[in-house]
Amino acid sequence: MSDERIKILDETTANKIAAGEVVERPASAVKELVENSIDAGSTRIEVEIQEGGLRLIRVTDNGYGMGKNDARLSLARHATSKIQTAEDLNRVSTLGFRGEALPSIASVSRFTVITRRTADLEGTEIVVEGGQISGVSAVGCPAGTTIMVRDLFFNTPARLKYLKTTTTEARHIADILNRLALAYPHISFRLMHNGRQLLATTGAGDGRETMASIYGGEVAKQLLTIEGARDTYRVFGFIAKPVVYRKNRHHETIFVNRRFIHSRLISRAFEDAFQSLLPSGAHPIGVISIELPSSEVDVNVHPTKSEVKFQKERDIFLLVYHAVKDALQKACLIPEASLAPKQDLGVTEYKVQPLLLHEEAATAPKGAAYATGTPSVTPQEPPLFFRDPQFRQPSPAPGQTQSTTPQANAVAAGETAREAFPLLQPVGQIDNTYIVAQGVDGMYLIDQHAAHERILFEKLMGKKQSGNQPLLVPWVWETTAQEALCIRENLAVFQELGFEVEEFGTRSFRVCALPLGVPTALLDKILQDFLQRMMETGRQQSVLRNQELLMIMTACKAAIKAHAKLSMPEMLKLLQQLADAENPFTCPHGRPTIVHFSGVDLARLFKRIQ
Repeated sequence: MSDERIKILDETTANKIAAGEVVERPASAVKELVENSIDAGSTRIEVEIQEGGLRLIRVTDNGYGMGKNDARLSLARHATSKIQTAEDLNRVSTLGFRGEALPSIASVSRFTVITRRTADLEGTEIVVEGGQISGVSAVGCPAGTTIMVRDLFFNTPARLKYLKTTTTEARHIADILNRLALAYPHISFRLMHNGRQLLATTGAGDGRETMASIYGGEVAKQLLTIEGARDTYRVFGFIAKPVVYRKNRHHETIFVNRRFIHSRLISRAFEDAFQSLLPSGAHPIGVISIELPSSEVDVNVHPTKSEVKFQKERDIFLLVYHAVKDALQKACLIPEASLAPKQDLGVTEYKVQPLLLHEEAATAPKGAAYATGTPSVTPQEPPLFFRDPQFRQPSPAPGQTQSTTPQANAVAAGETAREAFPLLQPVGQIDNTYIVAQGVDGMYLIDQHAAHERILFEKLMGKKQSGNQPLLVPWVWETTAQEALCIRENLAVFQELGFEVEEFGTRSFRVCALPLGVPTALLDKILQDFLQRMMETGRQQSVLRNQELLMIMTACKAAIKAHAKLSMPEMLKLLQQLADAENPFTCPHGRPTIVHFSGVDLARLFKRIQ
């Protein structure tokens, strides 16, 4: 028996291993092929896919094309025209350079390349089956290159098991094409999926026009130009004003020498420039392009070249930060108010008022007097509001802990949270955010936003089965290509929630009706946030959970905010509504609405007792 255990793998096996590194999913193959088309000097690139790219990927360009010998060599591993020696790796200026893309893709698909140089009279067609060339022939074809990838992963079924739905895979491909279109606005890109156009750019070289093609006109209206330079470094691109934002970093697009990358360093510089301009959890929208000498950035630190390493990280950080900060400081960031009357949206007779407290204040008795400290009210106003005149809570005995108060005992005995809610009289506000209230057993602080969120959420959930409210003038929803795919796949989900959504163009939809309780003024933000959550979670959520998520978002956006000044009648009304809630102690996100300081706690704070 031979003691030799180490063997050289055959070429087919080696190619399949390389394919596992280069081609994770159909989007990976599209990225490699389109980047080759860009490196070939193309001004027009068309991509057609079927069944999310698993059945067919066809990439057609009008680039340089290849002769017969180059076409054959392009299918050999590590064959490339972009570098010659190891020293060239220090100054890579093309998107692809390792020479593994075509042989790796061809080894796990039924692959065909048709190509012709402008000077040649005839082109070349090469057919490959699972990495083995099965035919080479002369053909008539236009100048440029067409590559067809059929039945991707047909000979590696293990890879197929880990792919998502065809819609999800198509979304990944659309995302790749969107980013490449943003990096190369002078190239015309077109993407078709199952005969439907998902992307089309003019190639006119206008970055703002390209962003409008991808993100829609509303985002394009809010764009600011950024530009800056530092030594041999340059940054340029577009950012959206803070009035437009997203709940994740997916719309932070970063290019280094026109190569799309992920960079925590640049993302942090970008977001730090927006500090205090965006709400918590919000992320800015922007396309940031950085140009620097190729010798000062290493693009070969990641197999898919999606991460890079900079020689002077601090300089890059400061360059991006100041370019974005300067653009924001020079711009007028006051949001534009909509002058269209509310009835333009055609809402029916029923409508939800996010806060009904101001009406109470306007009609409050003129004789009603409220003061901080000891409440002073008219005889018609009880000192404490309550549902049952017989239900009052005695003060805790000295030394008694909060867990033994009647309030805690009521819940422990099986009574509802509504019945256990304390009797309160508002005293005032702290920072126009927290309501200070007096109870028979101490002091209470109420988060006015969290409390109103809970009130609105329960009202909205109570109305969820009551139908919807039609819009006389439908609202047009502009989306990106990947968002449009998600909406089409989940039209039934929107229907179940009470939205009537129908297609209105390639990447636009028409909203004709809303669920009862969704304010029309917040429609844009609510739908956008709900869509982002849906894209992250997929359709694994139940109908009830999706309804809850929608109502939570609606309640959060419609509720009164922190730092909103309330009158005494408004505070009283808010506490009355909170007491009537089924679960008044937390907001829909699970945060507490009310915090209790018992008389014993206060006495200990002031050292009255030990």
